[in-house]
Amino acid sequence: MRPSDRPGSSRLPMIILIDGDCSMCRNMAAWALRRSPRRRLRIVTRQSAAGRRLIAEQPAGALPADTVACLDNGRIRLHADAVRQVVRRLHPPWSWLVVLTAVPRPLRDAAYRWLARRRGRRPATTACRTSGPPCGNPTRHW
Repeated sequence: MRPSDRPGSSRLPMIILIDGDCSMCRNMAAWALRRSPRRRLRIVTRQSAAGRRLIAEQPAGALPADTVACLDNGRIRLHADAVRQVVRRLHPPWSWLVVLTAVPRPLRDAAYRWLARRRGRRPATTACRTSGPPCGNPTRHW
C-alpha cells in the first residue's frame, strides 16, 4: 500500500452524502467537484442505491436526512463541519475559505441550519451541473 492510500490519508476520496432532490445541494456539490483535485471527493445522493446502502451501514440516526454528511476515513461529519471538510479538500485559493469556519461550532451550525431551512425556496433545476452521469451515480468520483 502506498503511503498516500493509507487510512487517514487525505488522498482517499471523501464521500459527500447529499439530498439528490435538492437543487441547491446538487449545485453546491457540482461547484465543489469542479474545484477539487481529482479523486478527492465522491458525491452520493441519499436516493441512490449507494446512498441507501451507506445509510443502512451506519448506526441508526448517524446520518440525519436534513443535512449534508461527509464520510471521511470512517468519520462522519454533519452540518457545518461537513462543509468545512469539503472546503479543506478544494484547490487553493478555495481551500483557504476554511478560515471562515474559525467561528465557534454552535454559530456555524446555526448558520448552516438557517440556510438549510431555506433551500427549498430556490428554483429547482432538472439536472446536476456536472458533465457526465448524474451526481447520484455511485461510480462517479473524482
